[in-house]
Amino acid sequence: MKRIACLLIAAWLTAPAFAADDRCSANLQQINDDKATKITVGDPMTTQIEMLEQQAQEAQSAGDTEGCIASSERALQMLDSANRQGSGEGSGSGGANGGTGGGAGGGAGQ
Repeated sequence: MKRIACLLIAAWLTAPAFAADDRCSANLQQINDDKATKITVGDPMTTQIEMLEQQAQEAQSAGDTEGCIASSERALQMLDSANRQGSGEGSGSGGANGGTGGGAGGGAGQ
């Protein structure tokens, strides 16, 4: 009975390490997917993202799961930020012509 309890406790304690390693791998896969499918990122930012991706891969190879997660999440944040900026540039211009019809003379006599 004690052996089973010890095995269960050992499995429970090692589970977060496997989950963190999965998170590291998932982040690296997400970086590759985002680079392939999302908007083109400017040259300085591309260099930073590739550097962070390389740091994450090196950390993963060295067994530094926390370092991998930190670098890969920074790269994902940069990709997400670039995507939001790129997709937001074209929106908001639709209202430019909509308000030119009748508001100009209404307040002039006051």
